[in-house]
Amino acid sequence: MSVRPRALLAPLVAVASGLVLGAGARRIGAERDEAERRGRELAAALDTIEHQRRTAEAILDTVDVGLLLLDEQGRYVGRNKRHEDFMALAFPDGHDGTAGQLGQVRHADAVTVMARDEMPTHRARLGEEFDDIRIWVGQGAERRALSVSARSIRDESGRQTGSALAYKDVTDFMEAMEVKDAFVASVSHELRTPLTSIAGYLDVLLERADLPAQAVRHLEIAERNAHRLERLVADLLSTAVADASPTAVQRATVDLAALVREQVEAARPVAAARQVELVGCAAGEVAAYVDSQRVRQVVDNLLSNALKHTPAGGQVRVELVPGDDELEVCVSDTGPGIAPAERDQVFGRFFRTRAARDQVLPGVGLGLAITRDIVAAHDGRIELDDAPGGGLRARVLLPRGGGAVGSGA
Repeated sequence: MSVRPRALLAPLVAVASGLVLGAGARRIGAERDEAERRGRELAAALDTIEHQRRTAEAILDTVDVGLLLLDEQGRYVGRNKRHEDFMALAFPDGHDGTAGQLGQVRHADAVTVMARDEMPTHRARLGEEFDDIRIWVGQGAERRALSVSARSIRDESGRQTGSALAYKDVTDFMEAMEVKDAFVASVSHELRTPLTSIAGYLDVLLERADLPAQAVRHLEIAERNAHRLERLVADLLSTAVADASPTAVQRATVDLAALVREQVEAARPVAAARQVELVGCAAGEVAAYVDSQRVRQVVDNLLSNALKHTPAGGQVRVELVPGDDELEVCVSDTGPGIAPAERDQVFGRFFRTRAARDQVLPGVGLGLAITRDIVAAHDGRIELDDAPGGGLRARVLLPRGGGAVGSGA
């Protein structure tokens, strides 16, 4: 009995088709299961990300610091609730979300309105990093003082991709400083008149020739301390005035070399009493367009500071180095110097170095702060570094200004 090939193949084809279809179904089912598993994992990951985002927002809205994030174009891409409160004060008419917008934003004096290129956001967008820029936002009783800091955000190649700014409310501190300055100014004014009278009468007594030697010594001690108090009161008053407004200078063309020589000679009695060698190098005539009284105060402060910190047997050296556009007054000593960690702090009001406190040296920490303000008012700068051979070197660099030309030293 013969069987046709087609009849034999039909069952085989049916079986093979069933096997193929079953394998395909299983593969499709496995892929569907895998897709569902991945979908569940993705949903869980998105839920985790959303939870973390909400947690981060809650944390950022809890902190008492305004936080702002800018992109590389200066657009606002993130901020917390605290910063939105500050923005409502600074921009009562609304904000367009870009750096540099003008509004109710003033300098630390609470009077001068900030220009666009002075705004912290504009400066941060340009890549500037800074700390403790103080501004006032708002007006009237609701205004607030803020301390602003900024850092740049950069990619792995160093290209700036944005900026982060922090705004801290320092209203209470600024108002306390105003009260302190008013108190210091008031007390200083009240003390100045009786101290001037005391010093004047002591000078009159010391001019008498019929006083016993012991009485003269006692009067000289009283006179020195009266003048010391006068200087302290003057420093306190200068500090209060400087905090209230920029240091005022009245410039005129003066012989800076002669001024330095006079201050060196005035300091010789103190140097002799401390057994410190005082060397002055300011020969010839050097014309400069400066406030002579203020610059005298600078040289006197630096000299007094150097003599105070130089031990017996040491040396203090004062040099005037004229340049075409800039003049340098350099005061160096052979004292212990200032630790590098303290050099950024010594220009702060009432700051005293560890060495000064340990040695119980006289002073309240105002001399260098006042010196810095005077130098800044002349558009100059002051630098501290190690003196050759040890000790400290203070370099004051002042522009000649006013087209003054000197013959050099």
